[in-house]
Amino acid sequence: MKSIWLGQGGLLIISGKLKIMIDPYLSNGMHDFDRTMRRRLKIDKRFLKIKPDLLILTNSHADHADMKTVKKLLYKTRQKTVVLASGRAYDRVYSERIPGRYTNIMFEEGDEWTVGHILVTGIKCRTDDKTAFGLLIEDSMSNKKIYYVGNTLYNKAVIETVPKGLDVAYIPITGRYSTMNITDAQRFVSEIDAKVVVPIHYGMFDNVDPRKFECKNKMIAKPYVVIPIDAETAETKKLSGPERLKLGLDEKPSPFPKTLKQAIKAEKAENKAYSMRKQLVDALEKMVEYDDPTLTDQSGIAVADIYAELGSTPQTEEVVEEKIDKKAMKKKEKKKANKSINEELTLNEAVSEPPVLDGPVLDDPAVEEFAAEEIPPEEVAPDASQEDSQTPPEQ
Repeated sequence: MKSIWLGQGGLLIISGKLKIMIDPYLSNGMHDFDRTMRRRLKIDKRFLKIKPDLLILTNSHADHADMKTVKKLLYKTRQKTVVLASGRAYDRVYSERIPGRYTNIMFEEGDEWTVGHILVTGIKCRTDDKTAFGLLIEDSMSNKKIYYVGNTLYNKAVIETVPKGLDVAYIPITGRYSTMNITDAQRFVSEIDAKVVVPIHYGMFDNVDPRKFECKNKMIAKPYVVIPIDAETAETKKLSGPERLKLGLDEKPSPFPKTLKQAIKAEKAENKAYSMRKQLVDALEKMVEYDDPTLTDQSGIAVADIYAELGSTPQTEEVVEEKIDKKAMKKKEKKKANKSINEELTLNEAVSEPPVLDGPVLDDPAVEEFAAEEIPPEEVAPDASQEDSQTPPEQ
């Protein structure tokens, strides 16, 4: 059995061919609800391509029942995924009407679900979502017991429901969103029987340091990396800190920026790179259009300067040239179409143009009477528009 921490409360468990995903948060959906909730851990898109056999949503919080992630995992899936969701999370999944071959099931404390050689049981928890639950996952193939605490506060009634002989327990330590803080989490794990304790639910939106979580059988996980649970033995527990780091038993929380300010700075750097690539494309398009290699973009930045800062690659140049070729072709086709339209309009105007009358208006009765008489061409007055042209010339 393998476990991978997906950041925040997310977890992926793999046993044989079975894949179980718990509370995945692989989007920036929380930022839509609260602009201060900007994720600090980059999204590993590899995990969005996984089609789990079991998708579990333990509560309805947006960082646990993230509909953006759920849609990507379930949309038009051919995998017969079973979704076990708390009452409120079940309603959210149902309301999305996501097309796919999955089954949405309302799950709660005390319920059990078997998939292959794995038994999943709902465990009591205490949070602001009254339909939320924790998890006990028992694997008969590897004889492992995993306890996923879920969002919960320190509560004696919750501790009494926790079974004995756990191989690993995943416990939240953030102290926000109705979860335990570090002090209460330490009290909680001291009263349960778990060989290994892995702190989770921190670092995504806060500055919580897991190294302050004091526990004799603690293991700090690294996001998107397999947690080496099986490697933990009585001998490895006696090793010093540097030796444990070398073996990969403990990991520093380096993937997380230390502050929200650093996270915003990193996002600005990414936006700047995107903006400069767009400027590069615009500048090169102008060079093609006006055949002038000295032109700059709208911001006055020279093409050479943009290449120097971005560090151009053949791939970048190919993408840029492809965009320029497409745009130049569209402009050429548009220009040709406009030319043919203008020629057609000019031809129509030439055919339908009414004759120009240099003489008087035909609506005048005197002109009509005069026009009825036959006049030799050589004796016609030089200017038919004058008033004296209305009387016949003297013989």
